[in-house]
Amino acid sequence: IFRHLSLPEILHNVTLVCHNWRDITSRSGFIPWRKLYFQFKIYHESGMKRVEYLLIEHQEILSSSIHAQIIVQDSSLMFDNEFQMDIPWSSETFLPWILEFVSLEFHSASFIEIQHVRNYNFIKEKLADRFELLDVASHNAVIAIVLALIAPDVWSIHSIIQLSLSFSELYYCLATWLLVVQRFKKIPPRYGYNLFHALYFSENDAPDYSTSKEHSPKKTQNRSTYLIGIGDYKQ
Repeated sequence: IFRHLSLPEILHNVTLVCHNWRDITSRSGFIPWRKLYFQFKIYHESGMKRVEYLLIEHQEILSSSIHAQIIVQDSSLMFDNEFQMDIPWSSETFLPWILEFVSLEFHSASFIEIQHVRNYNFIKEKLADRFELLDVASHNAVIAIVLALIAPDVWSIHSIIQLSLSFSELYYCLATWLLVVQRFKKIPPRYGYNLFHALYFSENDAPDYSTSKEHSPKKTQNRSTYLIGIGDYKQ
């Protein structure tokens, strides 16, 4: 096709596409959490102001009587005690805050694919038991957040993202708040580290045309070398 077009016509169409794409990507509704994550990560003024605004807007979102710790007696799934701490802008703990925030922010998203993930029903029951004062256990977005936080490694989160691209924005939301808390408090970096790498690998994987459900991308030495030390998550 292009061989039959004149150079000025090709350049005109390329310019038109670039302008239209720029208009799309600059819209506030286009991957807002991915934008905010990287803006905040590099201390960009707009990102810092947006995070500050959201913290002020949602600081009184929960009752301080609700404790964040989830203790699982019949499973090895358990949150680190060090992860249960008061966030500096209120008397709340981080976990119930992020669960309530996500249930409000993503209230219209179904995330129905998360129901196929192992431990879905288990986490749903535990959330209903521990957070009975909050209507969060019925939200698939909330369950997806908890599954990411208790994931044993990067690839467990990566497998969830592979179910649907809709999980990408949800996990960038979580990654943003983990980064915020990471800067205020010396929490274990594992949570944000695993999440960031899972998102990175999902965005940079080559297309997978295999039909095997057991297939998972291999982590190469080049990938590890490139990612170690990026941003606030250093090992």
